[in-house]
Amino acid sequence: MTFEQGDKYTESGSFDMGKNELVKEEYTERSGKIIKRGIFELVRLPDGGYISQSFYMIDGVEASYVFINMKKDEMDLIVAEGDKNNVNFQYKSILGAGNLSATEMAERYQTVLVVKVEDEKVTFEKP
Repeated sequence: MTFEQGDKYTESGSFDMGKNELVKEEYTERSGKIIKRGIFELVRLPDGGYISQSFYMIDGVEASYVFINMKKDEMDLIVAEGDKNNVNFQYKSILGAGNLSATEMAERYQTVLVVKVEDEKVTFEKP
């Protein structure tokens, strides 16, 4: 997507060092309407692992989501799709939710790719 004259880009976020939680949201408005939106959340878990989710959408064009649970020697990643015609979509935050699997985070969306890293092997699966 290219920017046009008059487009308004807004970015906001926060990092809570006490909870090890990061959240960032960005969106682009054109003629008063949100046409692009991105949301990213990252949580460092007490065991040193991480969970994250990322939502990226261009109104009427694309809705791509990524969900990750990673530990020292393994990672589960799910790429999913959502409704590309709802840029004001609601999502379930992972902040304060504990150690969620990628599958739990992605359960509301249509999975298009599953990536697993375990025992130094990477597997890809298209459901």
